[in-house]
Amino acid sequence: MKALNKFTILGILLILFGLGVKAPFTQGSFSLEGDCFEITKETYVFQNTSASTKSYKITAIGDGVEWINLNAKWIGLPEGTKDNAGPVVFQLGAGEAKELPAFIKPCCCTLPGEYSIGLKVEGGENFTQKLSFKVNDSRKMSLSIEPELLEIGQCEKKDLTITVKNQSQSQIPEDYRLETSGISEEWIDLATKEFSLEKNAEREIKMFIQPPCNQKLGEYSGTVTVKIVDKQFIEIGTEEERSFSVCNDLSSEKEITIENKGRASDELSLSLKGPSWMHLKEKAIQLKAGEKKKVHLLVSKSNASEGEYNATIIAKSTKFGKTSSAELKVYLEDCFEVSVEKTKGVEKACIENPLSYEFSLENTKENEISFSLSVDGLNATVNPKTITLRPNESKKATVDIDLSKEKPGNKEFSLKIVSPNFTVSKTYSFKLNDCYALSVDYDGATKPIEITISKRICQWEKVLTLIAKNIGTMDQEVSVTENKIDWVSVEPSSFSLKAGEKKEFYVYITPPLGTEEGDYKAVLSVKARDYSKEQPIKITVKKSESEKPSLEAGSELEKTIITQEKTVKVKVTLKNTGNCALNISGISSTAYNAKFDIEPFSLERGQEKTVTATLNLGKGFDKNEVELPLSIKTNKGQLEQTVKVSLVEEKPATPTPQETPVESPPATATIGSTFVGLAPSTVNLLILLFLAIVAVVIVMLAYYAYAKTPATEGKGQGWHGEPRRHSKAAKKGKRK
Repeated sequence: MKALNKFTILGILLILFGLGVKAPFTQGSFSLEGDCFEITKETYVFQNTSASTKSYKITAIGDGVEWINLNAKWIGLPEGTKDNAGPVVFQLGAGEAKELPAFIKPCCCTLPGEYSIGLKVEGGENFTQKLSFKVNDSRKMSLSIEPELLEIGQCEKKDLTITVKNQSQSQIPEDYRLETSGISEEWIDLATKEFSLEKNAEREIKMFIQPPCNQKLGEYSGTVTVKIVDKQFIEIGTEEERSFSVCNDLSSEKEITIENKGRASDELSLSLKGPSWMHLKEKAIQLKAGEKKKVHLLVSKSNASEGEYNATIIAKSTKFGKTSSAELKVYLEDCFEVSVEKTKGVEKACIENPLSYEFSLENTKENEISFSLSVDGLNATVNPKTITLRPNESKKATVDIDLSKEKPGNKEFSLKIVSPNFTVSKTYSFKLNDCYALSVDYDGATKPIEITISKRICQWEKVLTLIAKNIGTMDQEVSVTENKIDWVSVEPSSFSLKAGEKKEFYVYITPPLGTEEGDYKAVLSVKARDYSKEQPIKITVKKSESEKPSLEAGSELEKTIITQEKTVKVKVTLKNTGNCALNISGISSTAYNAKFDIEPFSLERGQEKTVTATLNLGKGFDKNEVELPLSIKTNKGQLEQTVKVSLVEEKPATPTPQETPVESPPATATIGSTFVGLAPSTVNLLILLFLAIVAVVIVMLAYYAYAKTPATEGKGQGWHGEPRRHSKAAKKGKRK
């Protein structure tokens, strides 16, 4: 019982171990099937289940290793035996996964059945994953015999018919062989034993049977078997032909023998897989059974380096669909060689400077050579143009590059060496800079300039501001001149600019007072190391005697301050009506103790500005308008102006065309600094109302006085004939 437990535990451990080592393949089926006519495809996902980065190598072992291609590698074949042959090698970090597409196609000569391919994984935990592949019976045929039972006598000859049908899925004809067993071959005569059939084709073959004359009577049985045979075999090249040497400096031709070792004639299409400087002259040949033919391998001159190169000749049977190939080893030698060394040249050049390169050329081989030199890519002069070198001799050559038509940027040129035996081309590059590039902004100088001069005009000069910028890579000296007109000058006339720096320079246009009217043309000349431009400036000079610095002044009542001393604030507006700008530093007036609230300011031509003045008009001032003389201090002198200030404030209601004069001042109601005047009709009504009230008061006073006066004896009536009324108090006194 204890032993059983031990074996049970061991079995469980082995199962767990098996499950563990298969864990890296997390996706994909390992039970596949297919045939040689259609590729079987499957994608496997391989995951690093460990906690660290690991490198892996996967190869194929076991049956059918030549069938499987994993991740574009023939993992069952040694490296070098076929393109992309060798293991799949990759690295995965912890937890990372990789897709591995697989393609499997068995050989068409493979018998149907189950085959096992082992995927051997090395790295981390080494293990082998079993892949079961079922090769389907896709190359089928049928066999029938008529009659199946043949009665025959001694020495008698009879025949039966064998029918074979090609039921294969292949579009390529199949080769068949008939074999018999069980009956002596001496009795049997087959019309043919080997033949080919297209897909779905069938063939009837006569088989004659003749027993010997003394054959014992009885019942005999035999078997007829039909087999698919792959009998065609093509051999390409002998061992000596498949390995040879050639010069890369010369064109050459090699012969390769192709032999049909099969038992049927064949038609072959030929191709070559290898370096571009090798190709086959023949593209197809026909070979009878056992026949040999020479094909020609052409090797062209090339710039390929010395060394060993591999090529493959492929011969595909267009009749049987079978492909044969042979590997070639080609040793490429440089039989003529010139070494080229650049001894002078730059990686950065200025477009303004001459550019030269110098080269040393040496013959490193044992043969004397002559060659010519030229330059491709740029306009250049080579000196000398032809050179002859003995073995191990060297000479100098110079290349002068013409940059006159080039623009800045990355440039390259090739030094080309051409001889009857070889051609060498070496490329060199450099960056071409516009080292002394200058940009000038002539804005303002490109438009016509008009200047009016006069004795009365304060200023008539014009100043242009221009900007020069060094957009090159080297420091520059810039000069600016004007040589046509004396009254046009430049400042500064010369200055330095560092790379990327910009500076302003000025053109002063100051025609003298005596300059005649008309159009003048100044020419501004700007020059630097690689910059020269003459910029014309058109100037029109006009004369005028009427223009002068002048101001217009206007006023507006701002508000009235009603105190014992009547004071008002006034807005004074100044407008520059002259032909030049004015700087105003102060305003004063000798009237009404005027005080101005002003900071110095400037007025351009046509510009205006409003300032505030406070006027003390004095007690009892009753005029509706005052004149205010102004003295304005400017940079062009003292200017005098007089403004009239209306003291009548605007009323919200529209006044009637005529007003009735009254002795007393018009009644006003003051709200802040706003005055509301009353209309004449309203005043008349108020006066009438006032007179009516006065009359009523007089009547009431008269009545009161009358009531207090004793009655006249003998009269029985008071005022207005009213009966006299006695008060109760009077009656009481009388009774007393």
